Amino acid sequence: MDTKKPLNHLLIRIGILILLLIVVFKINSDELAFFLSQAYCLFLLLEMIYSFVKKKKNLALINLTLLIIIEILPILVFIRLMI
Repeated sequence: MDTKKPLNHLLIRIGILILLLIVVFKINSDELAFFLSQAYCLFLLLEMIYSFVKKKKNLALINLTLLIIIEILPILVFIRLMI
């Protein structure tokens, strides 16, 4: 039972990330795409801090890993703005 909750948490976050990526690359407004990606990262950061405070280290580490991976997304949007 201990591995089921972090796995569900990870799958939900990856699903949200995939939907965000679809929206970011379909949207015409680059500023809105950048805002959406940064809002998602802020949400993960706040949830990670909350998880650490509530002693749910597995969930917090999942959010931290996703934050590290997702920080590539604003770089991609910035490159798209520069082209």
